[in-house]
Amino acid sequence: MHIIKNMHVLRGDDKLITYNITDVNTKQVIDLTGAVIVFVAKERKEDTDLEAVINLSTLTSGITITDAVNGQFQVKIPKADTLPLEGNFLYDVQVDLPAGDRQTPVIGTLTVDRDVAVA
Repeated sequence: MHIIKNMHVLRGDDKLITYNITDVNTKQVIDLTGAVIVFVAKERKEDTDLEAVINLSTLTSGITITDAVNGQFQVKIPKADTLPLEGNFLYDVQVDLPAGDRQTPVIGTLTVDRDVAVA
């Protein structure tokens, strides 16, 4: 089972989200030491990862494991990624553990709203 977490951000703003991950089956904290974490947001589920409007990873940028033993990490969606967007996007967070297990503990809708001020 996964957690559904819907969130909002204003277009052109940064968004910082902290996650504390537990095993979707056992509910035990997942040790993220050596894990690869990916955050992907798309217009449609059928879109490929290359078509994603946001694609962040611990291997590239945007995701930092802040407390591996306690299953905590942060996703920072940069303003450059939200600036061209407006509307609702599907997203998920996938965790690949060193032993080869993959879990998708978080899914949801990312809503990017137009802001009032244009700077």
